Amino acid sequence: MSRLPIFKIIFGSIVFTWEKRAQLFQGLWLPALLGLCLTLYESLWAGFGSGLDLKSGGGNPAEIFIWLGLLFAATVIVSTRSYQILLAKSQDGKFRFPISWGLSETKFTLGMFGITFMFIIVLSIVSSVLMLFAQQIEGIGALGMLMFLPSIYLAGRFMLVFPAVCSNDDLRLFDAFKWSWMTTRRNGAAMLFLCIVLPVSIAWGIDWIGSVSGSTVLSIVSGILVWMSLPFEIAFIALSYTTLERMSKTELAG
Repeated sequence: MSRLPIFKIIFGSIVFTWEKRAQLFQGLWLPALLGLCLTLYESLWAGFGSGLDLKSGGGNPAEIFIWLGLLFAATVIVSTRSYQILLAKSQDGKFRFPISWGLSETKFTLGMFGITFMFIIVLSIVSSVLMLFAQQIEGIGALGMLMFLPSIYLAGRFMLVFPAVCSNDDLRLFDAFKWSWMTTRRNGAAMLFLCIVLPVSIAWGIDWIGSVSGSTVLSIVSGILVWMSLPFEIAFIALSYTTLERMSKTELAG
């Protein structure tokens, strides 16, 4: 398997998303608006002595559960639709309803839970091993961050599960995991950077600017930018998916 052209995918994803901007807006405006309202709920109401107060653990647990559930659902819908639009599946009338949940969204959610479960298992194993040597190795605390690398690498290898299940309703989830693992061989580091490090850094940077400013206006703007940047971040994975799929077919044909 050839190496992924990282910089071509980054710049190509920006162009790709811009070219699909009309379809993306048509298919995503309502779930994105819902997600934005949920994201900004705490900051908007904090000044009035209300809100979920998630950071300090306050608020009604049932209310927090409901709002987080709605935020999760909005994220899944936006992500799934973004993949379908970017992968040229937006012409089949699938987006007639402002909010919809189907087979693709269900498999997408199961995939998220599956990757999260594997992440936690690997993280637990690696952290347990580090703890065994904590007393013998001086400065083990500084190396503690390394325990996240195997889990993040694993997540990167399985990240193509999401565009695969969104673009093919007949593909079984287990087969999508298997295909993603096999297709990303020799490109694990590239997938780690493109699909996890880069998107998370972008979202974290935008959110950090809004949080440190202390301004409600900048907090609102940062919340808007996070949701607006989501299709761009998904485009990194979508273009990686199409590139690796094409490479795989070329090698099989050769």
